[in-house]
Amino acid sequence: MLRSITRSLPPTRRICHDEIAVAVAREALKVGRRSLPKYAREFSRRDYTLPQLFALLVLRKFFRTDFRGVISLVQEWAKLWEILGLSKVSNDSTLWHVEQKNPGKRGSEFFSLAVPSRDVSEV
Repeated sequence: MLRSITRSLPPTRRICHDEIAVAVAREALKVGRRSLPKYAREFSRRDYTLPQLFALLVLRKFFRTDFRGVISLVQEWAKLWEILGLSKVSNDSTLWHVEQKNPGKRGSEFFSLAVPSRDVSEV
């Protein structure tokens, strides 16, 4: 996924880590919207959509951080907040519960629901 994002940019343009992270967030949200239901249950609280939570989990893998780390990054980074369309930032336990309710090795089944043709290690 990262290679396809960087290939779409002109070769003369220097890519910084921030631009790549923003592109990863956009792509993860797009993939989540295409392949996941908007909410997990009919009577969910509607604070966050599954595609938004999926994008946060992808960013967690991208930054190689824990749940608290990705939440603090999004809180401080207005561009990611805007791209993900968050009205408020979830706490770290929300992400943990999403991975736990979608079992597999460290949430890998949740990733395979959205991206069935890719290995989680590539994300």
